[in-house]
Amino acid sequence: GEKEFKETIGAANQVPLNTGVSGSIRVSSDDDWYCFTLPVDDTVTLQFSHEFVDSSSTYWTPAVYTENNSKLQSATWKGNAVSGSFGIALSAGTYYLRVSNASYSSSATYTFSLSSSKIQPPTKVTLTSTLDGITVSWLGVSGAEKYRVIRTVDGVATKGNVSGTSWTDTNVEADKTHTYCVQSRFSGGTYSAASESKS
Repeated sequence: GEKEFKETIGAANQVPLNTGVSGSIRVSSDDDWYCFTLPVDDTVTLQFSHEFVDSSSTYWTPAVYTENNSKLQSATWKGNAVSGSFGIALSAGTYYLRVSNASYSSSATYTFSLSSSKIQPPTKVTLTSTLDGITVSWLGVSGAEKYRVIRTVDGVATKGNVSGTSWTDTNVEADKTHTYCVQSRFSGGTYSAASESKS
């Protein structure tokens, strides 16, 4: 979540797509700025929710900005309307989300996610035993440059990037459970959420 005052666009926290982020506006003059990178042209959906405030007045104004601090779209949320969303068509690039006070201010916690339909994890992850070890394979994702395989043994996760849609673990440890999941990696270093895990 938001750790300190982020009152300017230059101090924005980088946030991943398709991931929930929480924050709060601590004082009425506080604006919270977040930065996100969209590696492909897509419609991004802002899902915004907050703790209940017993009022029909407006408290939060999330707004999407360009790198040049030009506002593209915004909405206001009432205290008693605890969730909502809007979509915005964007070209690949870096953008900012500003969360500020509306007519009134509240320090109640808010949560948002910025979702991209194209930033998806690989699907159909399968494991196959081979003479060399365990081969992990998956269905590729359009637009992905690489994939990151996350291998977990005894609670310890190791990660590695691969170019294709399979990877062979040649370091299989006997009598231990090996779990694998895969993320898609897009230009600019943006990763999808993880695929389902397989053991």
